[in-house]
Amino acid sequence: MPPWRRLALLSAGEWGLLSLAYINLLLAEIALHLRPFSELTAIDRWCAEQKKVQPDDAQLNPASLENTAQFVALADRHAPWEASCLRQSFALAWMLARRGISTSIKIGVANTPGQVHAHAWLETTSGPLTRFFYAPEFTDLRACRS
Repeated sequence: MPPWRRLALLSAGEWGLLSLAYINLLLAEIALHLRPFSELTAIDRWCAEQKKVQPDDAQLNPASLENTAQFVALADRHAPWEASCLRQSFALAWMLARRGISTSIKIGVANTPGQVHAHAWLETTSGPLTRFFYAPEFTDLRACRS
């Protein structure tokens, strides 16, 4: 099925989630060009602290988190910029922070013969958030500190 056909089959709620994902990706794209990385992670922590309501079980459901992550990835694939795991991680972190779900953005590296690859993903207190962002072959840079 062509991608545009799948988009036509989305419900109103899914269109809302896709729109929110796209807006957050756009904000992340702008922020990554205008602000230092340390400020962006501070914004992420501030968003989580401002949310006074505890997330309910439905919001913490892994399927719900996966669904949100899928829509962030979908929006980024259909955006006018090149897809980026870092942009997706910030956008998803900000969307989840508004729900009261605390996350941390991880940046890691993987060595392959002759190449070094970088990747960003989200983690909660229970570990990597989604299969869409996490890649086990990447080592968190903070874990590499001596």
